[in-house]
Amino acid sequence: MRILHVTHSLNIGGLERVVVDLAKEFGNRGHEVHICCLSDKEPLAAEAERAGAFVFSLNKEPGPAFGLPLRIAGEIRKRQVDVIHTHNAAGLIYGVTAALVSGARCIVHTEHGKEPESSQSKVRASAEKFLIGKTTRIVTVSEQLRKDLILEYDLPAGRIKVILNGINAERFRRPECREKTRLSMGIENGGVLIGHIARLVPLKNQKFLITIFGELKKIHPEVRLAIAGGGPLMNELRSFAEKERLSGDVLFLGERRDIPEILSALDLFILPSLTEGISITLLEAMAAGVPVVASRVGGNEEIIEHGRSGILISPDEPRAWIEHIGMLLRNESERIRLAEAAGGTVRKRFSTSAMAEEYEHVYLSK
Repeated sequence: MRILHVTHSLNIGGLERVVVDLAKEFGNRGHEVHICCLSDKEPLAAEAERAGAFVFSLNKEPGPAFGLPLRIAGEIRKRQVDVIHTHNAAGLIYGVTAALVSGARCIVHTEHGKEPESSQSKVRASAEKFLIGKTTRIVTVSEQLRKDLILEYDLPAGRIKVILNGINAERFRRPECREKTRLSMGIENGGVLIGHIARLVPLKNQKFLITIFGELKKIHPEVRLAIAGGGPLMNELRSFAEKERLSGDVLFLGERRDIPEILSALDLFILPSLTEGISITLLEAMAAGVPVVASRVGGNEEIIEHGRSGILISPDEPRAWIEHIGMLLRNESERIRLAEAAGGTVRKRFSTSAMAEEYEHVYLSK
């Protein structure tokens, strides 16, 4: 079976990690995998190519690209693709249009997370509704996202299947790296390190994170915050941390490839997003044995059992965040208990092999 994934890019992110992991899994199962990146194919292209995938970029510039579907359709015919698998809005708009032009018979679309409706134009929303109706099968990564799509696009419930994202959990167990990584960040004995890994964009709510960290710092002077990730808000967040007199305590690590090592250094992982599908970085933190506190939104509630495998808090309750995080900073045994339960949850329910098997059933049921 020849599979073509259509995605905006292979930049570092949760969606992109899922595409690369699917390429690896399906390559191991004897299928031929192609990945079409509308814009950038770096930095994850090399990893996919080492696993046998064929990766190509169309170098799309920002803004509409009306000729792009014809180029993708040409690639579909040339590569004799059996399954077109599109991801999120950009993949949907360009990939499904191309699939229809090429006459493809199996079109699978995955929604990894929706933008707020207020940020979409009416024309784009109408185009998405039309195109998602032309797919063979729709997949969402969480039950909450499935419910959202049914309401937004007026879709029959039977057309949408939930397939939970998966990760290679063992890759993130790196306790032997802890001390070296902490020293590289300037964390000495007795220091406590809170971490956050995500794109620096408004929906990830990092300004809120820095604000509550500032309050925690007043009570727990030993704590520091490490933020790993790049994005358009980098300069704004640096300036905000400086304005709050936290620039020496908030470590901006930038875009990193050594995520298992970074996670090994953390005492607590925080994810205060305003919306989430099934967060890959949240799964990675749990797999690494780091206790997690996350916002009670979207798929987070399908990953974490509140009070057992992590803590869930509404993103608009800063006092609750400060109180719960403060309690965990004071209580190492509670952090250990939550971390052990979290690791078990990921290994049992969120593996890449289980995710790939479910997608394979979807492809073959066309």
